[in-house]
Amino acid sequence: MSFNAINLTASTKKVNATKGYTIYVFTASKAGFLELNTQLTYGTKRKTSSVIPHKVPKTYGGGIYFDYTGKKKYFACSVSTQYYTRMGIGTISAKAGGATLGR
Repeated sequence: MSFNAINLTASTKKVNATKGYTIYVFTASKAGFLELNTQLTYGTKRKTSSVIPHKVPKTYGGGIYFDYTGKKKYFACSVSTQYYTRMGIGTISAKAGGATLGR
């Protein structure tokens, strides 16, 4: 029996007073990624990103920008992804730190 170990690493940084950026990297031990559907949660808000990577890579990196223009506030961030490989589908999540945004 063989398995495909999937790893997700994520981190968030402040771009400017009202914009943050969460970067993430996926790695697979055997079968590469056919499709990735990613959701960033920052505070109580969500943003999504869907991608079909070129040439079915075993490593894929991406990122999602997010905005907030209200009163200064800290946003804890997390990433959750549904992935598709030739060995099956699954879901993986990771905390991604956070950023203080606002004016």
